[in-house]
Parts: sequence; C-alpha cells; structure tokens
Amino acid sequence: MKYRKSFNVKKYFKPIGATVNELCPWEIILNDGICISKNADLIKAFRYTPPDLGSSSAHKIASVAASFNRSVMQLGSGWGIQFEVQRILNNEYPSSNYDNAAGFVIENQREMRFLFEEAHFENRYYIILTYSLPSDIEAKTSSFFMKKTNIKKNVEIGLIEAEIKNFTMQCEKLIASLSHVITFHDLNKDEMLTLLHNTMNIQTQDVKMPTDCNLFVDQLIANETIETSIPLKIGTHYVPVLAIHSFPSATLPAMFDALNASKIPYRWSSRFVCYDKELAQKTVEKYQKKFHGARKSIGQLVTEMTMNVESTRFDTGAIAKEGEANEALSALALNELSFGEYSANIIVWDEDKDVAIDKIKYIANLVSSCQFAVKEETFNALYAFLSMQPGNLYANIRNMIVSTQNLSHVIPLSSVWSGHRSNAFMKKICGIDSPHVVCATNYGIPFFLNLNVGDVGHTWISGPTGAGKSTLLALLEIQWLKYPNSRVIIFDKDKSARTLTIATGGIYIEPGKDEIAFQPLADLDSAEERRWAVEFIECLLTEQKIEVSAKMRGAINDAIQLLSTKEVKARTLSSFAQYCNGYANTVTGDNDILEGINPYLLDGQYGNLFDADENNLSLTRWTMFEMGTLMNMAGGAVAPALMFLFHEIEKY
Repeated sequence: MKYRKSFNVKKYFKPIGATVNELCPWEIILNDGICISKNADLIKAFRYTPPDLGSSSAHKIASVAASFNRSVMQLGSGWGIQFEVQRILNNEYPSSNYDNAAGFVIENQREMRFLFEEAHFENRYYIILTYSLPSDIEAKTSSFFMKKTNIKKNVEIGLIEAEIKNFTMQCEKLIASLSHVITFHDLNKDEMLTLLHNTMNIQTQDVKMPTDCNLFVDQLIANETIETSIPLKIGTHYVPVLAIHSFPSATLPAMFDALNASKIPYRWSSRFVCYDKELAQKTVEKYQKKFHGARKSIGQLVTEMTMNVESTRFDTGAIAKEGEANEALSALALNELSFGEYSANIIVWDEDKDVAIDKIKYIANLVSSCQFAVKEETFNALYAFLSMQPGNLYANIRNMIVSTQNLSHVIPLSSVWSGHRSNAFMKKICGIDSPHVVCATNYGIPFFLNLNVGDVGHTWISGPTGAGKSTLLALLEIQWLKYPNSRVIIFDKDKSARTLTIATGGIYIEPGKDEIAFQPLADLDSAEERRWAVEFIECLLTEQKIEVSAKMRGAINDAIQLLSTKEVKARTLSSFAQYCNGYANTVTGDNDILEGINPYLLDGQYGNLFDADENNLSLTRWTMFEMGTLMNMAGGAVAPALMFLFHEIEKY
C-alpha cells in the first residue's frame, strides 16, 4: 500500500493574490475533533503541558523523553507527528474588585507595572497526530467529500468509518502511554478549528464551528492574502521563516529550553514523518554503505588497483559515521528506537520588515546557542511555512533522518509552570475566580499564585533573614481582600505587618502590653464550650507541670458546670478557683488545681492577662496580633494565650 502522496502547491496556490484558505489542506472536522484533509488524511490534536524544567529533576525530564521515544517508535509508515508551540503575547491582568482602599491602590499599582513594564507571554503546546490512509482507501474517502469523475459512486462508508475508528484507537493508545508523565487535553471540534485558524493567521483568536455544517473548514479560516516576498508576507505582517538544518553531535532532553526565555512571540513547529522498522533499516543501511565506501577517496582506490598496494590511510570521519550507523542498526534491531524524517521551523512576525528580520535573528541566536545549525528561508519560505500546517506531511520534505530518541530530545519538552489563572475553589465559595496573586517569571510568563490546592491551603514559607518573607506575607494578606467576605488574621512578631494593618484600617492587638485581657470562661452556655473550658484549665495545669488525673478532671468539670449557671461577668478564673476548693490530692492532700491555676489568677504572674471579667478583644475583617511581648514572658503564658485566641477566631 502506498502512503506518501506528492504535494503540488501549484494545485492550490496562485502566486498573485492567493488567499490563506486556498492553501489550507483541511476539509472537514468531525464532532469528536478529528479533521479530515483534502487528501483524506486523518488528523487529531491534543493540548499538553510539559514539565517545568526549573522544578523537575534531570531524571524526570529524561524519563519523559524516554516515554516519548517508546511511544513514537510504535508508529509506522503512514503516520506523522507534529509538535506545535505558540508563544503569544498575553498582558491581560485578571480583574479584581476591592472594597478596601489600601488593597485597591496596591492592586492598581501592580496592574500598571504588569501591563507596561515588560511584555508577558503565554505558551500553548500541541501534539498533532496524522495518519495517511493507504491509496485505495484514500481515493474512496476523498470521493465522499469531493466530486471525482474517476471514482465509483458507491462509496464504502463502512470502510471509512473503520479507518477513523482505528485511527482514534491508535491516538488514544499513544496518549495513554504518555499520560503518566504529561497531562493531555483532547481538542474538540471548536478547539481544533481554533488551532487550525491560529496556525494560518497572525492574529490568534477563538473560533467556533457552525452548528449546521462541519464541511469546508478552509472557508472558515481567515481570508488574508499571502505574498511570496522575502521574507514571506501574510496580510500586513512580514513573516520570516527559520529552519533547523542540522543537529549537534549529541543531544540531550529538553535541548530547546532556551526558547522559553524568548522576549518575543513566535510559533515553532516540529514535524516527524515516521518510518516502519523495515524502511528504517533500509535507510540506515544505505547510509552505512555510503560511509563505508567513503573511508577511502577515489584516488586512493585507483592507486590501490593500479599499484596493487593497499592504502593505510582512512577518512576517520567516515569511519566514525559508519560506526554510528552500526550502532543505529543494533538499537533498531533491539527495538530501542526507530527513525523518520524530521523538519522544524520557527516563524516570527511584525508589520515592520526590519523589525521582523531583527526578531528572526534574535530567535536564530537562541537556537544556535542550543548548538543547532539554522538558516532563514528565502525562496523556500512558502513551502517551509506550509510544512508547519497541522497534518501537512508533504510540503517541504527534508532528507534529515533522525531517530525517535533524538526526536524526544528536541521536541518541546520543557515549560515554565504558570499556575492556575482561574481559581475554581474560590469561584465555588465566593464567586470570584481570580488568582490570589499575579506574579511574573524570568521567562516573561506570568505566574498565577494560589496557595490552595482544592480546599487545602497549608503553606510553608522559609528563608534567611532579610530575604523578604515578611514582605511576601504582607502581599499575600493584602491580596486576600479581593475575595468577598474574606478575613485576614495575622500572628506577627516585631511588628512587620503593623504599617499594612494601619493602612487597611485593621485592628492591632498586642497581648501583654496593651490593655488587653482575656476572659477564657465567659462562654459556657453550650456543652461544646464547656468541654473547651475544661481543656483550657487542663492546658493551664500542664503548663505548670501538673499531671491531670481522672479525679482532677472530674472536679474541673463539676466546677465548670457550676460556673456556667452564673452570669457572664462572674465567669472568671478567680470564681472557678472558688468552686474547686473542695478538691484535694489523695496522696499529698494538696489542691493541685488551685496550685496550677494560681499564676493565672488576678494576683498571679499572668493574672492581668487571663483573669478579666470581660473580653475586650474585638475581631474585625483584618486583625493583627503582635506576639513579641507575649513571647518574651515566661513560657507558661504563650500556649494558653494561643489556645484562647485560636478559639475566639474559630467562633468569629
């Protein structure tokens, strides 16, 4: 069965006044997102997110590359795989509504800096699988969509459906083999049309398929004109095309990570036309014979034949390449890799020709820094651009044979993690899905910081003195006010958040210094509160190194029950002490309860803090507790104070 079909651009392209849709190879998009081309090729696309190279180990990146190698080598002749990266400008700042003046001013300044200080980008990664139907099935499939006089009218629809089903299964199998290392999203028909549109137009946008017809996809793509000038021109934009021409002597996973640091938008497409094992072996053997024959020059061979003397001089480069071919044959025999035809192109654009040329030189320098040879396309620019179309396996065929292992090293396999732009959990609980904090990275890609993973928001921040921990905490606190009905409770030391608290109109509380006193036993009206009161008394005793026995716990509970019958103002620790007078240790005869709580009574060391007859503690939307003075007290005050404060916060 013949798979490869010739690509005659003249069939679709008029040199003068040609439009984009005339060069589009796509005909129909099915409801499940599969696209069928005018050549009856089946095309399926997935969006994926590569791992963040900065936070991933070398072992993980190598593991992902190895998984791609194993998966791609399962594809045989007739298959093509493309990797698409669209780096687009995205200076959109997520909107927020603040009802706090300080929060509004700070957010406004951050938004202005985000919008005007530097460009920000978004990277979109796609993997596109294409299957070229065998010639006989291709003819029948094409005739189903386009009138062909040399094809019988009786089209075997069942055969076409079977091929589509088999194609879908193969795509799902390949994606499933990679899903343990990378997350994929299957493009639906609208997303597929958007991908096709954005690969043929400079201005990216979301487009939708008509509800009444899935045909004539090429007519839904924009109608910009293409000029085969140097550089290529699409609409009003000049579009230089950069081609990768050769590989370095050795490759490593994620070799093109430098492109993630680009300061300009670009589109990068890598295409790999797969070989089956038989074709791969024939191709490598051809190169093996070529290099074997190149070990000696023609002059040496003639001399050997005429003089009957064997030359001892060899071309060491040819010997090395022959050795590489032998190693490739061994790896091929052991099913460690396969081979195919590779091509890769990068485009940039600008309405100013000189600026566009400067941009492509900038990208060329980035790629060259990765040790790859590049060349800006001139007369071949149109064919190179068409080879970047999803599913186009025929335009700009390059005789660059690479292994699937090398391919796994040069595909877009690293990214900069940008967090989640939409916070689904916050949307659920308060109706606002804005990220907690909008940040930036060294790569120009915004980072959307959300402390929560689902409904869990535990966070640990550590760093040396002066590194900015307090500043980061202050930013997290003020940005939290963007969410309706949000609260900020700060436990601080050395007043790092005091200025921000004053600016927001919050409450500043410094236990142990201000006229702040607690009445821990004030609320005893419910069984739950009485249980907490018993635990609080036990905490006081524990801080004084007194072991609480079952008898003591019973006496404490009885005293709490009796105290709960009194008015709120009388529910003090001193009153509690009076109701415990009847308790005595069976061994020593001492009242261990009174001994333990004595430091917390009015005349005790901490009495002014814990033995008040009212709570003058007022909690608001923003409350700061300065713990410096309290922590400088003896250790017996800190734990009970925190226990009481946490309990009050939970009730607020």
